[in-house]
Amino acid sequence: MTTWCSGAGCLPSRPDVAEAMDVESDPVWKVHSEMTSIAIPWQLEDTCSIINSACQNFLPLAVSGELSAQEAMQQANSEIANAD
Repeated sequence: MTTWCSGAGCLPSRPDVAEAMDVESDPVWKVHSEMTSIAIPWQLEDTCSIINSACQNFLPLAVSGELSAQEAMQQANSEIANAD
């Protein structure tokens, strides 16, 4: 998994691999890593555009430091939950 994630630029799903890759030292990967513990799973069916919109609205704010990862995920989850 380390070889794959390092080569493909993916965040590993296993905590031991994330630790071995030291994802916490990279500011962008750190945000993604922090979000995994507070994310809500969603099915992609007809809500894919809603999820995509929430990610586009709040992920850049977390990566830039304007919001913490937790604040961004809370706002994204709220937007997704309240979408019509």
